Amino acid sequence: MRYIVPEYYADFRCKCGKCRASCCEGWSVTVSMNEYFRLLGMDCPPEIRRRLDAALHISPSPSPEHYAEIGKDWTGRCYMHRGDGLCALQAECGEDALPEICRMYPRSVRGGNASKMSCANSCEAVVKTLARTTGPLAFSVADSDAAPETEEDARIKADVQKECILLMQDRRLPIYARLENIARRLGAEVSGRDNVGLALDALRTVAGCFTDSASAGELCECALRRYAGADAAEVFARDDEALTRRYPANSAAAENLIVNHMFYTDFPYSDIRESEQEDVVSLAAVCAFLRWALAARLASEDCDAIGATASLFRLIEHSDFDRNALVLLGRGGYITPDGISALMRLCR
Repeated sequence: MRYIVPEYYADFRCKCGKCRASCCEGWSVTVSMNEYFRLLGMDCPPEIRRRLDAALHISPSPSPEHYAEIGKDWTGRCYMHRGDGLCALQAECGEDALPEICRMYPRSVRGGNASKMSCANSCEAVVKTLARTTGPLAFSVADSDAAPETEEDARIKADVQKECILLMQDRRLPIYARLENIARRLGAEVSGRDNVGLALDALRTVAGCFTDSASAGELCECALRRYAGADAAEVFARDDEALTRRYPANSAAAENLIVNHMFYTDFPYSDIRESEQEDVVSLAAVCAFLRWALAARLASEDCDAIGATASLFRLIEHSDFDRNALVLLGRGGYITPDGISALMRLCR
């Protein structure tokens, strides 16, 4: 089977124990029913059996595809996670013993409009690769034995997605103008007006519900504290300028992260949103949320942008962030032409 893949896909290499935060931290890792019973009955060393028995539990709402979860210990770490950062199950029993999600991550077969294989921005190695890619992210065709997902009107939808990606890669324009062009292409109304105060209010509404996130809760709290006063817009403007000075190539890195996220989530045909309009709002929220949270964190302390970005994407790409953000923005009255443009124009 032939798949569309991002250019870095074949060269991706896991950092193994060298990641700042393990890929299994900050989100629920689920396994299928078949994998659950395979892991329960597999022949393995006594220490691995003890870890597996402590880790595996049936999900509150099990399905054949998401039947059980791999639980965490009291520190929030996977029971399989060793002190050296490696997976005990893989180290002792080999890669074939891993559940499919662990074996594939951050790679994923994405469906809908075409047969695609992509990588999640929640992986530090992916973020680092994209940050170092100065040119527009390119795509190619590769062979794989993985089973594809299919959908009607695949060719038409693939063409629309390609057009949206090309609009995001138009480097003649700032990021916000590219987002607005994507919105117009998909029929979403935007006003084209700046309103930093409105955007910050919207982001506070969204981030307030994610302060307990294991991966990004601290980042949300940092931004909420920093941009809480009457001078929040001025503080953000200074922080945003400092972020640009610190990372001169930020625009190219941001573009590649956004394009990779669009490809990974099958934008604008995500299966968790009901319309292209919702996809536009979600993309605007993701881009603004990233800029807002990173600007606050880098201004508050000398932290690493790669690790912080991967942590934010563990929340964005492996939780109900999209669904909840849409609901919160809707209840707050922010899904308007002015509100959508305000979020987009936070992204310079």
